[in-house]
Amino acid sequence: MAGARHLRGTIYTRVSNLLRSGAMKSKPVWFDVVEAFPPIVETKINRKPEPGRVMKLEYPEDYFRRKFYNTFKSYGTLDLHKGESPPTDCEMFVKKCHDFVSQGMEQEEAFECTTKDFMSETPTLKKQLLSEEENKRQASSGDSDSVTDIYEFLTSRDGPYKPKSNKSDE
Repeated sequence: MAGARHLRGTIYTRVSNLLRSGAMKSKPVWFDVVEAFPPIVETKINRKPEPGRVMKLEYPEDYFRRKFYNTFKSYGTLDLHKGESPPTDCEMFVKKCHDFVSQGMEQEEAFECTTKDFMSETPTLKKQLLSEEENKRQASSGDSDSVTDIYEFLTSRDGPYKPKSNKSDE
């Protein structure tokens, strides 16, 4: 029966059934404690959380990270093979924003000041922001490449995209 393998019940009932059937040989460490002190509310997998109990977790730097990635779209690359990697542009940006906020600035004002500082310090971010603004301007003015322009480009070059001629009389 394929439909009989649903995860029904609590973890306690499933483990107790496994122990009873012999599929599990020894009790887990927590089993006797849960048997002695069962939870007040049954902990089923499909139980919905009580409203108001689970709050969205947001750290103070999340605001600046979100604004940074929305503005610059710079994710950078991380080398996970090294133990310690240099701080990313986003980490440096968030740290600078927090410094401005600790001096008494509002978050939005701190973001603007840090953006100006970063634009002067980091040329790659400035180039990226300027290219994004140019792309937005092109999209709004309709100057973006059309499908025919792309087709002409692909057909003009030598390579796998060159269309084959239909010479059926040869």
